[in-house]
Amino acid sequence: MTGQATDDPYGTPVEALAERLGDDAEDARRALDRIAEDGAVTEAAVTDAVTDAAGAVSTVENRTDRAALLLDELRDAADPVADVGAVAGRLDRFEDRLADLQADLAALQSDLVSVRDRTAGRGPLALARAIRDVKTRANRAHRSADELGADVESAEAWLDDPAVRYDEFDADVDALDAFVGDAAEDAAALADGAATDPADLWADAVLRHRVVGLLLADLRAELDDLQALPGGSAPDRAAAAADRLDALADRREDLGDRLDDAADPAWRDRHGDRLRAAAAAFDARDPPVDWGAVHAALDEHRPDP
Repeated sequence: MTGQATDDPYGTPVEALAERLGDDAEDARRALDRIAEDGAVTEAAVTDAVTDAAGAVSTVENRTDRAALLLDELRDAADPVADVGAVAGRLDRFEDRLADLQADLAALQSDLVSVRDRTAGRGPLALARAIRDVKTRANRAHRSADELGADVESAEAWLDDPAVRYDEFDADVDALDAFVGDAAEDAAALADGAATDPADLWADAVLRHRVVGLLLADLRAELDDLQALPGGSAPDRAAAAADRLDALADRREDLGDRLDDAADPAWRDRHGDRLRAAAAAFDARDPPVDWGAVHAALDEHRPDP
């Protein structure tokens, strides 16, 4: 018997229920512990567990409402410059994250109703697992809502202060510089014959080379936007930033040459479909781009480790 109803489970020891109901007795035991007191399932413990899950969902609702309010305030503050790409891109990404969060909240609220009505399953194990699932997802959504709120507040500081904007820009250039450096190390390993799987390493470096081009274009567009924002000209910082981007472009070109020199025709045959699919995915993106989404697309197309 696996996870279905028994006679009245209340008062039944968790160990006994876990053995009778669980395909995975250890997982069943952990789930049932949520609705148990002194080692036995009790109605009071079920009520407490449902109340706890309901509290977690309520917290997600409050945090989501707070993030939405902060985003409304940011949108109002950004209205005079909302047509600037760097501003519009941030607002769009926040809107997407809020929409995802609100969808998660709606699903949690619906599942909580099922848990409260004890319709989550026909037996104590199914109910215990449903309560656990709601609580786990609520905790995850809570973190996402807090992260969104913090990011929106940071964006308001970015909007208000040119120094913050250039500091963030420099941090992005630093990250891209390190990314290029890692790819350059792999190109050196290919040239030296030190790679254990040169075909995969070459394809991976080629993909990263393409990503660098996309992110470099994004940074150039962002630099133009920074100079268009009020108080954003900061000629010394803008000039220094432009010089860094030019240096990165030179490094990227050198990396491309080294990868071309190292390439074996068999590697191109082996990974041609992968590289063409990745190129299509990256070429479909125009600045401003979501760097997290770009790296996720890169991971999707990289050779399996």
